[in-house]
Amino acid sequence: MRILLGILLSWCKKVTKKAKHIIKNHNFTEIFRLMVDKWKKTIIAVFVFSIFYTAFLSAQDRNYHTINLQKSCTVNRLLQRYALNKQTCNKAFFLNQNVLKKENFLFLNNEYTLPIAVYKYNGKSIRSTLGIVDLAKAKRIEQYNDLMYSKGLRKTTFKKSRILWVPYHELECNSKLEKAKEQIGMKTSVDAPNLSTKTEPVTKTKKGIISPYFGVEVEEKTNKLAGQVFYVKSGHGGPDPGALCTVNGRRISEDEYAYDVALRLAKELKEQGAIVYMINHDPNDGIREDMYLKLDNDEEHADGQRIPINQLKRLSRRVELVNGLYHFHKRKAKSQKFISIHVDSRKKRVRQDVFFYYKQNDNEGKSLAKNLWKTFDENTSNIE
Repeated sequence: MRILLGILLSWCKKVTKKAKHIIKNHNFTEIFRLMVDKWKKTIIAVFVFSIFYTAFLSAQDRNYHTINLQKSCTVNRLLQRYALNKQTCNKAFFLNQNVLKKENFLFLNNEYTLPIAVYKYNGKSIRSTLGIVDLAKAKRIEQYNDLMYSKGLRKTTFKKSRILWVPYHELECNSKLEKAKEQIGMKTSVDAPNLSTKTEPVTKTKKGIISPYFGVEVEEKTNKLAGQVFYVKSGHGGPDPGALCTVNGRRISEDEYAYDVALRLAKELKEQGAIVYMINHDPNDGIREDMYLKLDNDEEHADGQRIPINQLKRLSRRVELVNGLYHFHKRKAKSQKFISIHVDSRKKRVRQDVFFYYKQNDNEGKSLAKNLWKTFDENTSNIE
């Protein structure tokens, strides 16, 4: 640090004996006074250096989360448990910090340092806590903490405990390189979830097919909806979980339940002979029977691309996907319908209800909304 201060004063081209004495004694107040008095032109550099020095101290004082392993496992399995296995720099950090080789096995009751930086949350915002301006990054960090809490890896939320976990790759890795690797992986390993084409990776059975997008058997029972195309979109997804709440100590999100309902609808439509497209897709979540659906953020768009955190980009991409498919089916389809499903939050003691929205002056949309409302009314009239 003395060397850095010396470089700064040398850049000012005039280091006095007094300045050298100040450096030696770390008297920062005197340094600022000296700079303003003797070299006013360097005041901007001083402030920049002050910011750098503060960041340097923060990095030096940073702690990382440690765990005492309760079950033996591999390095990859442990990092996967903490959603840190996709970035190579996380693994490199873990191996270096724990003095391990790539093939090392992790043993029971041993303590290991994870690539998770621990910060004291200031109670205001993640950006002000970390000194960053990137909103998307702050949102990812918030969702990471929610994910860790929902998986039971955190005992309390970061807002309640005032302890913020920050994945190593969010602040320390070469983000451009990591992003490029992730994009390459997405393009080569993820198939677009077109639920109607022969390229869909399915397993044939005596009655029908088992689709990885549903996770259960889908049997085409009738051709009642043959020639009709449906675009089913579940609300939110990816970096946007939608409404969040905690029920019986479990963190749950709107997007998981909206996606499950959307899958069930898509399955019913497909069993009636319809052509169905899921505009959002989760590669590892089919129809689930659990009361509490685990929160994750790996949902993708139908083309296999990651869902953008920017809302405008997210909505624009979905419009592009649906419009492109609409024009593809325009000549042969008997009809095309777009259905978006949300599970909105409401205040306690406020009646829960189902709402049906349609585009103004769209008679076909209005007719569909009325039919849906009528079906709900007939089938749920005895439910309180």
